[in-house]
Amino acid sequence: MLPHTLADPFLMVRDDALYIFLESQSPRHQGKIIGYRTTDLNNYKSLGTILEEDHHLSYPFVFNYDDSQYLIPESESAGEVALYKFEDFPYRPKKIKVLLYGNYHDSSLFYHHKIWYLFTTSSKGLEIFWTENLMESNFQPHAANPITSNPKFSRSAGSIFIINNKIFRPCQDCSNSYGENIHIMEITDLSCHKYSERKIYNNLFNSTFSKWNKNGGHHLSIVNFMDKYIIATDKKHYDLYINKFFSILSRL
Repeated sequence: MLPHTLADPFLMVRDDALYIFLESQSPRHQGKIIGYRTTDLNNYKSLGTILEEDHHLSYPFVFNYDDSQYLIPESESAGEVALYKFEDFPYRPKKIKVLLYGNYHDSSLFYHHKIWYLFTTSSKGLEIFWTENLMESNFQPHAANPITSNPKFSRSAGSIFIINNKIFRPCQDCSNSYGENIHIMEITDLSCHKYSERKIYNNLFNSTFSKWNKNGGHHLSIVNFMDKYIIATDKKHYDLYINKFFSILSRL
């Protein structure tokens, strides 16, 4: 069955190739993670299904660490934030650890000054957890939690990224509807005990940015590949009634 939704594209560069991991969902099937690969930004090879579980998966946060590749998909419906390690990248991700138990959305890791920070969203709002050892230690809640409960800024919209030694956090605006737009925050202070940020860009998606996603979007991923910044994003579109009908049938 053809996918009904393609969303949350995450980029990773490895061995002179660019990989794209994203959520794929059809009206009668829960979300799974699929992938693509390119070496020239013109030709893209489908990698097929990367990860499929007995629960919904989305937001495939991928990262490199110690010459290995890892994946943290959103698995809120399973009540956990799980860490997977690729046994044969980009295939065979194996769950090796549960980082958090509970209902958390769109979790992103960020390594800063020898500390791992996990940005994630709960019913309280944006929360940060930290640890000095990703593999062997448990995450501790940040002293400033919840960072914000404002639905305009409390849900991650992709990986935290650094440009010109400044740290930026994309956040999705859910104040009026899910994934309405993206705001960009600059993180100005980050430690185990302190956190501060400021908004530097409001409503990234608009008619001046791109007519393609002028209705909005909720994700942003940025990497450097072939000596240029590559951006992956998605767009908001309005569903067809037939898809809503199939979605209802699948839950009966």
